[in-house]
Amino acid sequence: PLIIEELQSPATEDNRVAICAIQKGGLRYLDEWVQYHINAMGFDSIYLYDNSDEFELQGWYQSLDQNLQRKIRIRHFPGIKRQNEAYTHCAKTSALARAWIAFIDIDEFVVLRNHTKYPYIGDLLQSLPPRYGGLAMNWLRIYMNNQTHYQDLPVTLRFQNRSQHALDPRIKTIARAKFVIEARHAHVVRYSSSSFNTHDTRGNQIDGPRNQAMVDDDIVLFHYHSKSLEEFKERCSRGRADVPKEMWASHLSCESDSEIIRKMGREPELIKDDAPWQLLKERVPNYANKYR
Repeated sequence: PLIIEELQSPATEDNRVAICAIQKGGLRYLDEWVQYHINAMGFDSIYLYDNSDEFELQGWYQSLDQNLQRKIRIRHFPGIKRQNEAYTHCAKTSALARAWIAFIDIDEFVVLRNHTKYPYIGDLLQSLPPRYGGLAMNWLRIYMNNQTHYQDLPVTLRFQNRSQHALDPRIKTIARAKFVIEARHAHVVRYSSSSFNTHDTRGNQIDGPRNQAMVDDDIVLFHYHSKSLEEFKERCSRGRADVPKEMWASHLSCESDSEIIRKMGREPELIKDDAPWQLLKERVPNYANKYR
């Protein structure tokens, strides 16, 4: 089988950044997510772990142009509850080649709020004090936008509105790879020394999966939590890489349409916040212009 393991490049710059992610059943979202993070945000490389039984990433990877293939590495990683293991493996595999690793999912988009101050992700990370073992990014959760059905359009184009209370205390981490011992779970990593900790951009130390300060002035993580009702319900049959199937059967996505809408709620007052789509249009016009 096709297993592409390691990117060989000198780690001489302290602002080189990789992404580690695990996916299952998300092929139709990957092109946008990759274009955004590599070509718009300036991430150096992406390590993708494929939790599907059939290694569905093989065909997708082979369809990419050579420039993207050089920046993406895939690995077949089937099995139950393997997200933490994938993140830990990724950190150890790439530790000598990357200064920073963002541990995020393919429904999450890293957003810089001030591109004059920090044009690309590496510019922000390079500005951080050496004592930072990692940078915490608060979630900004985006829900259905009152959409019922899937459309073959970019996620960042379809879902451009959020509630006034979209900022969430839960975080994801961008960590200095050489100090990472393991991923404790999807939101938190453990470092090799107590001298290193995760902080937000205001200097607050974050010791768990939540940052109650909910900081989003320089960086935030757009989390397209549900997408449309149709897509949310697909989770019931697909499951998740970090949850056993027998536990997933009681998930909200397995309930009726009316019950899902009742529990998740309609969103009557939404605020326009299309920062990821605007950046895609500006920096990756060859991709974005296909959808105008």
